[in-house]
Amino acid sequence: MQLMTKRVMASLLFLSVCFLAGAQGQIQTKKFRFSDFREKTVKVVLSGNEMMDALLRDGVRKSWYLSPYEFCDLDSFADYMTDDSNYFLIMADSRFHREGEAGLVTISILKGCSKASVSDQGLKGLDKVTSIPICPSDDSEGRAMTFLPLMLCCLQNNVEAIMSNEINIGSMVKVRAGKKDWSVPVYIDSCDLAFSADESVIETLAAGGVNICSADDVDAIVSERRNGCLVGYKVAPDDPEGHKCFTMLFEPSSAELYMMESVVASPKKAAGFTRNYIDFILSRKK
Repeated sequence: MQLMTKRVMASLLFLSVCFLAGAQGQIQTKKFRFSDFREKTVKVVLSGNEMMDALLRDGVRKSWYLSPYEFCDLDSFADYMTDDSNYFLIMADSRFHREGEAGLVTISILKGCSKASVSDQGLKGLDKVTSIPICPSDDSEGRAMTFLPLMLCCLQNNVEAIMSNEINIGSMVKVRAGKKDWSVPVYIDSCDLAFSADESVIETLAAGGVNICSADDVDAIVSERRNGCLVGYKVAPDDPEGHKCFTMLFEPSSAELYMMESVVASPKKAAGFTRNYIDFILSRKK
């Protein structure tokens, strides 16, 4: 295959991970197709963007445990992607078609395929193992640096669940079945709420075990991978209306995903933790 320049490949990698939409029909039985994941060396694709590459390198070195890994550049990825014995870890912007459209940065685990190809609309033919959104395209608050190690562990948890036939292949990360400890305190950044909460509401929620706090407080809990609590996290564009937004609830020490919901934000459906979402968490704590 003719090598493509990093400039061209970088623009392709930052297209939507929706490029995998046509790949689902090619996925074979989970056990057969992905049973070798632990033995394979995952190729971590670096985009050439210094900031994103540094973030990805650091996150992988801190958190990747499920298989061997090595870093590769975009030219190498262009060569490797048609070999179905290869797995890839890619951090890509989800903007698609409309240049400058607000989007999300997503981490995906992909498997090579002989039918993989590149066009001006992105990558096609690759099999998606699983993926998770980590931050807005313009991560002005820099929270991806804190949450990426946690997200990578969650991603690996889902790969293990796929290999044991607990969840389906090719989707966003999902909540694994099993008993969960809802008795522990919950911490949610006040900016991640989808409703206004005055002091009386905050006090009422705290009495029920849901603590509304600052982003710094949540980030500190995530950074130390604190045990015995849950943390909330919203992933949404700065201007969310009309775009898919995610809210997630994690146990930081194990990276277990307790809840994950998505919504296309609109005047009637705000991005973030709604009061109904919070009430559901409170109901599980009773």
